[in-house]
Amino acid sequence: MKKNKLYRKYWFTLVELIITITILVILSTIWYVSYSWYISQSRDSVRVSEVSIIKSAMEAYRMKWSIPIPNDKITVYASWEIIWYQWYVGENILNMIWSEEWWKDPLDWEYFTYFLNLKQRKIGILALLENSINETSLVDQERFPVSYWDKVWVILDKDYNPIQKNIQLLTTGLDIQTTTESYNVYFSDKQNISGTWDLLQVLYWTASTWIIWETCDDYVDENAWYFMKSWYYLLNLSWNLVKQYCEMIY
Repeated sequence: MKKNKLYRKYWFTLVELIITITILVILSTIWYVSYSWYISQSRDSVRVSEVSIIKSAMEAYRMKWSIPIPNDKITVYASWEIIWYQWYVGENILNMIWSEEWWKDPLDWEYFTYFLNLKQRKIGILALLENSINETSLVDQERFPVSYWDKVWVILDKDYNPIQKNIQLLTTGLDIQTTTESYNVYFSDKQNISGTWDLLQVLYWTASTWIIWETCDDYVDENAWYFMKSWYYLLNLSWNLVKQYCEMIY
């Protein structure tokens, strides 16, 4: 009888221990998730702050000179007509605009992506955030690309990596009229589109104004009729980008 009592007492103590460990695991998990979210939010704040600093330095530089072209760059063109460049806001660019050369992503320690039009007057800077600021962002993305400044598009591959990670494009460039690859193009946190060469051609013709209008008539009103060809253009409908054929004969 005495042994049975000891056994029952021991078994009850083991159950208590298991319950206590389970509670501690749950609390630890909650703490870890909360802490991880706080840290990722802090890194996002750093990213937005650093992009703003680069933006201010670029604007000050642009008042006197054209925005510098990176030494290494991906050239985007259509039938050998250069349209824009894409690379990193690297050390040579940051030194040129008198900014700190260590402005980098706080997680992977890479320079921010930099997007420049041919006339070197418009620029976009891309930050890869860890927390979505847009309800329509894809839920399966580990990082959320957000383009800042002039809403000049930044091109990512189908896996959401900036195209400059493809070293081959450094030599060949990206011909938007012949490529068979699929790309993701980001204008801002709310405006992005995906597609192959036919979609990039839409970007090419839309790029003539560097503004995405709401109707086909808007393109005609803002440009000489002979400057615009009948083609598919991007229309901005309540923050949604829609590809639509516009007849430019008026």
